[in-house]
Amino acid sequence: MVLRAALRRDPQNASLKGDLARIEAEIGGLEAGLAVAHNFAGNDPDNSLYDRVSAELYEKAGRREEAIGLLEKAVAGRPSDTDLTVALSRLYRRMGVPDKAEAVLKARLEAGPKDFAADLALAFLHVEQKQYAAAIAEYSRLVEDGPTDPSVLNNLAWLYQRQGEIAKARELAQRAFAISPRDPYVDDTLGWILLRQGDAAKAIAYLGAANLSAPRNPDIQYHLAVALHRVGRPADAQAILETLLGSSVSFADRAEAEKLLHELKAG
Repeated sequence: MVLRAALRRDPQNASLKGDLARIEAEIGGLEAGLAVAHNFAGNDPDNSLYDRVSAELYEKAGRREEAIGLLEKAVAGRPSDTDLTVALSRLYRRMGVPDKAEAVLKARLEAGPKDFAADLALAFLHVEQKQYAAAIAEYSRLVEDGPTDPSVLNNLAWLYQRQGEIAKARELAQRAFAISPRDPYVDDTLGWILLRQGDAAKAIAYLGAANLSAPRNPDIQYHLAVALHRVGRPADAQAILETLLGSSVSFADRAEAEKLLHELKAG
């Protein structure tokens, strides 16, 4: 097996060991994968990866309660391990209990408030729960602690534009673009903000670049269609929307996209 050969060359590579446990579970079933993870954990007891992989295997097998129990026990034993905390929070979120997902992150941050990964997970959770003011507060703290992280700058820019604070959003998006000019999500955010400011011609450049880099992203396609419509290219906008809406893909602005396509077809 390729993974075993790679491990012989790099026996301390925990990521490869986690992948091997996943492969064993696919081949031999859950218990086989868990046995491999458990064996590696015995030889590397300070690494929480094996608990996280084991929980992942339980969840994939439809045994979420056992996954939860494993991670809860692991977090209790290693309360300062952010990877475990975030894994438990995400599992709570997938199980539809956001209050518990939030509580476990807040407990970690109360114990050690300077924890970028836990803060990031909490900010994302707030966005998912549509708690936008709380998300802005979290992302703002993250920007203060890591002012050169383009994804954090970009996410905060997106939140501000959503709240209608376009000037602040543009400044953050431009900072993100200066750091990561080839990121399609950064291009999309900046382009969409420029479009909202009425600069459709400039927005086209960013949204077009975003669409080239991430051609299957429905949000980017919709934003580009709106920009094309605004610069007087209705046929191009309609072509994008017909392809996009001809699929069953779900995205936040689908209703708006359908409305725009109806208007374009009506002339």
